Amino acid sequence: MIKDILKSNARRYPNANAIIFKDIRYTFREFNERINSLANALMDMGLRKSDWVAMIADDCIEHVELFWAGAKIGVATSVLNPALLEKDLFHLIGNGKAAVVVCGYKYRNLVDSLRSTLEGVKGYISLGLSDEDFVGYEDLISTSSSREPDIEINENDLLYFANTSGTTGLSKQVVHTHKSLFATALMDLDAMNYNINVGDVSLIGGPHFWAYLLPRITIPCFYMGSTLVIPPDLTPQGFLQSIEKEKVANLTTGTAFLQQLMDYPDLDKYNYSSLRRIFIFGYYPPDVWRRAVELFGNIFVVGYGLSEIGLITFLPPEDFIFDGHPEKVRRLKSCGREALCVDAKW
Repeated sequence: MIKDILKSNARRYPNANAIIFKDIRYTFREFNERINSLANALMDMGLRKSDWVAMIADDCIEHVELFWAGAKIGVATSVLNPALLEKDLFHLIGNGKAAVVVCGYKYRNLVDSLRSTLEGVKGYISLGLSDEDFVGYEDLISTSSSREPDIEINENDLLYFANTSGTTGLSKQVVHTHKSLFATALMDLDAMNYNINVGDVSLIGGPHFWAYLLPRITIPCFYMGSTLVIPPDLTPQGFLQSIEKEKVANLTTGTAFLQQLMDYPDLDKYNYSSLRRIFIFGYYPPDVWRRAVELFGNIFVVGYGLSEIGLITFLPPEDFIFDGHPEKVRRLKSCGREALCVDAKW
């Protein structure tokens, strides 16, 4: 089960880095203990299986901790876009009936403006200090037991709510269970030819509120005993500094961010030779892919899918053919081959 991954890693790789963000580093033992404390604190607040936690904060370690804490106790989580309008946030939090709302310190006023309209919320947690309106996140962890929660989890329990972009109206929440997210993790690992090893470093190259990007990256990463790096910001400099400093082997990102990296004038000032695989979402024409391969090498896997079901098709590195037989060259213009367990109708 997903809930047991970090427990296992804390036993197998206790002193290896689990996660890095700016100056914060936690080993698997430390990370698992923090998550246990958070899970127990959430239960002490009255959360039970099938409840869910809404998170409104800029990219941070706490997003990851809350997801994995929820996984241990059957509580779902969802990272919301802080830039959404109040009415859109109310739609997601209020209609979805979140049990707890967690917010970054700078979004406290935003959450306060929603309080009077939200029903059934059992508590408000701030990533700052405790006061009469919010419970401090670190206070919860420091005052709660780090024992493993004794909650029975089955594969159909709720785990994560992915938020759609709202193309046809208000943003919608896609429900994912332990079973569905573990399946998508295996599909992604298969597409990457299981090219994530124990001790590798993986970078999450996008905002955590993107669909189900957070679990999509963290589950395969921790399942394979890899270290997760959250960049200090979503800029080319932030990415490249992290890649160079932490010797990142695996980067998962979107075409917009890759384009920014390729166009960054100081790209050649950074050492990104540690990169072994870039898992990218979205389409590029072949001439852009040619440039990307010239800059980074033939290390790309391109994925196409849906928030509801995960990866559907993908293009592996061996299909990045620019010259030669027309049938092979045209593959790069396609959406690739079927992912693991997918039966696509063309």
